Amino acid sequence: MTNNKANIKQSAKRDLSSEEKKQTILNHLSDGQFHSGEKLGTLLGISRAAVGKHVKQLIELGVEIFSVTGKGYCLADNLVLLSKQKIDSHYQQISHNTANVAVKHVISSTNETLLQSIRNNESLSNGDTVVAECQTAGRGRRGRSWISPFGSHIYFSMYWQFEGIQQAMGLSLAVGLAVREAIQPLMNDEVKVKWPNDLLVNQQKIAGILIELEGQADGPCGVVIGIGINVNMPAEQAQKIDQPWTDISAHTNNPVDRNDLIARLMVELKQTLVDFEQNGLQTTIAQWHQHDHYYNQPIELMMGSRRLAGICKGIDRQGGVLILEAGREVTTAYYGGEISLRGRGN
Repeated sequence: MTNNKANIKQSAKRDLSSEEKKQTILNHLSDGQFHSGEKLGTLLGISRAAVGKHVKQLIELGVEIFSVTGKGYCLADNLVLLSKQKIDSHYQQISHNTANVAVKHVISSTNETLLQSIRNNESLSNGDTVVAECQTAGRGRRGRSWISPFGSHIYFSMYWQFEGIQQAMGLSLAVGLAVREAIQPLMNDEVKVKWPNDLLVNQQKIAGILIELEGQADGPCGVVIGIGINVNMPAEQAQKIDQPWTDISAHTNNPVDRNDLIARLMVELKQTLVDFEQNGLQTTIAQWHQHDHYYNQPIELMMGSRRLAGICKGIDRQGGVLILEAGREVTTAYYGGEISLRGRGN
């Protein structure tokens, strides 16, 4: 009892930020037990009313918390928080190296965090990674928002430097295959890749990729590789999504350890990036064709107001999607930008 009181006094000595207070509340609720507002207030050096405000903000971020008069607060489900120590432990078991990963609580987006570091000329090394429990401004391709409820999914960004922008052509395809390798062992169903930056299970999106670059066209450029993976979607947040989606929990019989999955994703992605630097897509084209959701299937390309129908014939070495158009005998390659691909009739 004496040690507990000493710990409470020590915790209250420093003026914690708002995010640190919410993190502390979650750390205590993560044991699955009820904790009174009075106890949490004493721990944080704030009033019960202030504790209630922080709990309300957590609920708004997507955390499901029960409030019972006379008992306090309790998480609706057990919540295993991200931990730098746990990620590093899993990473060392796989690679025998140390994981250079920063774990954030609530941030605008993991991509933006690394991009800002590049703009500020901060020292970054290949493989530096940022993960977060929640993003308030998560982004997808073409400016779409990425729903980012707290503690439910993986929000992940890794830094890598390339000698020039041209060297990064087709990178999202190689990254997609790396993500697939990381999550497929957890799944009862097959994970497919979709040009240029999505992963699907049973035609539903389970993960997405956003590549962003900072640098000059004729010089070294910093690349931020953003990855979002649906792990366990809260029902309330699911209502905000306007496209077919799924998550890992719907296709597995076992709980998903996000710390372990992040470590495995880091290992797969680093290995992929080293190979991509040396060989581009040359060594992975066959693998892409094997797992391409639309390979040899009728598709439609949307390029602004233009629509083009044909048969998807995979990708070329620069990452363009190969389309065999009706009435033609040769395929034509189309590249990124504002192009979108979907199955014909979908």
